[in-house]
Amino acid sequence: MMSVLLCRKFAYPSFPSTRPTAGCDVAAALDVLRYATDGIETMIPSTLIRVQSGPRHVVIELIRSTKKIRLLHQPAKHAPRTTGRKNQFSRMQRRVPYIATDEFLPAVKTLTTYVEQLDRAAEELRGGTDVGNRLALILVDNVIELLLHRYCESRFGWQTLLTLHKPSQRYSRAAKTRVLGNRFDEKVKFVKAEERLSEIEAYFINLCHKYRNEAYHVGLSRENVLLPVASLYHELAVELFIRLDTKTRGHGRKIEVPERVAKHAPPSWSTGYVDLYDTAPIAKSLDSARPALPRSAGAFYADALDDWISHLEKVTDYTVRGFGLPIPDLLKKAQWSKDLFSDIPPDVQDGDPLAHHMSQKVERMTSSWQPKYNALPFEGWKNRTARIRTNENGRAALASYDRLYDEIEYFDAFILDAAGVIDRQVDEAVKRSKEERYKNRQRS
Repeated sequence: MMSVLLCRKFAYPSFPSTRPTAGCDVAAALDVLRYATDGIETMIPSTLIRVQSGPRHVVIELIRSTKKIRLLHQPAKHAPRTTGRKNQFSRMQRRVPYIATDEFLPAVKTLTTYVEQLDRAAEELRGGTDVGNRLALILVDNVIELLLHRYCESRFGWQTLLTLHKPSQRYSRAAKTRVLGNRFDEKVKFVKAEERLSEIEAYFINLCHKYRNEAYHVGLSRENVLLPVASLYHELAVELFIRLDTKTRGHGRKIEVPERVAKHAPPSWSTGYVDLYDTAPIAKSLDSARPALPRSAGAFYADALDDWISHLEKVTDYTVRGFGLPIPDLLKKAQWSKDLFSDIPPDVQDGDPLAHHMSQKVERMTSSWQPKYNALPFEGWKNRTARIRTNENGRAALASYDRLYDEIEYFDAFILDAAGVIDRQVDEAVKRSKEERYKNRQRS
């Protein structure tokens, strides 16, 4: 039988004849925490048989077993609220007992999952194809989400009470439900509030997740910037692999090391000693597996924007000449048409309901609508693109790229619609010309 003593600020391994000493350090405490607990749902190769609560300690007695168990948090229903650091241990005591089940649970191989997916993502990036970049982005995004979720779980579990760095903020039950649910943005927000992500990193992660959703649900999109985005995302994932490591492992020390993991493992692993907490060499190896970008990320973003702007300049010139209107009048007319026919509710039926909806929208727009563009924005966009090109921080440059992208996308939509009107007029004119020529040949 093995006993694990959980004290106010540390966990200490003890046997029936052993008592904790004042010299117990945080490293020893966390080493036991890694083995005995694992966030909210814990899987360990033991069966919980008894929990004893004393005035200054909590003893959890475990017995060796081949089964996996799950420790479920059972808080006291009517426990009084306490405040202050001196009552931290009292709050911890009321969080026990835990109950155990004999239900078999598969091992959660979080460590090998992270390494395998990051290795595969680096391999796809080395391939240099649009599809490979898309797959790399999807793989890295999944690792980021797993890392964030794992960290959030740990901060709501035992580790919140036993670690000595800045304590977790107090969160409501509703906030906890949101963070531990399926909302990606809630996890990012929580980890940022815990000061484990910077403002730029949090914004960058949300942008990459948006691009991942586009790549996954729409297909190839923004393919001209997917390489730097996926590469920088991979770089950040490797950093978070160390920074957000909860020091918990769901599969114990005896594991089968997959080939993709073994090639990044520390040298000591080849001697038979597998230290699952020596992750710095793994992160360094994953970093070296990622191919270097041929130019800066800002240059990729700027090249993509410059090509788009150049195309729109040609389309706009074609449209202006086709309508024969002054540029301000053309821009106003094109934007009015675009805004009028956008955002029509899907439940509005064709016929009279649609006509009624459109007449009401025209009345609202007539009184308050203003065009976004009264002049051509190309020179301003080129200046902003030049600043993006010289921005050496690829993560911050992506934020500037995304804001400019959204502006250009709006302009692109309404000017292409207007160009489409000219195309239809040209097609109709060509059709009429052919009909006249055919009639003339028939007369002759």
